[in-house]
Amino acid sequence: MADQTEPTVKAATIGDTYDEGLDLTCLPDHPWTVEKLGEETYCKLARVSGAFNPALDLKFRPSLDPRAFASGRAAQRARIFGIPMPPEEVATPEAFEAWFNGLAPEYQHAINGLNTEAEQIQAAIDAKLPAPAGTPRGAGAKPLTPAKLTFKKRMF
Repeated sequence: MADQTEPTVKAATIGDTYDEGLDLTCLPDHPWTVEKLGEETYCKLARVSGAFNPALDLKFRPSLDPRAFASGRAAQRARIFGIPMPPEEVATPEAFEAWFNGLAPEYQHAINGLNTEAEQIQAAIDAKLPAPAGTPRGAGAKPLTPAKLTFKKRMF
């Protein structure tokens, strides 16, 4: 029987081999483009964040979003370590809590470790980024709704 303090599923660890030698405590300033970072660093960031694998398409080099790095890395790690992810039906906080509480303790520990790491990494990234521009929405503003999609019948 496994010790309760020692999970059998690998929890997150900053700086292991899956980070490809990137120093996550000192990530580069934005923008994260291949021109600014250089090919090697850009490709490492793309793979570690789970954005895409640059080796599969040598011409595809979009600017990487630093704000999505930590959450993308956590999701990538969950796939690598075999940690189950919530199904599509888990859309509400109550449904997620029920799903999470049904997991084995070692999976709960691993997910909590990934989330804690993601929060730490994202806080360091956000400290380097400029504040979002624009005017914030009013506190009493109605929520944004998508435009209504209408279909027109073709008349040939």
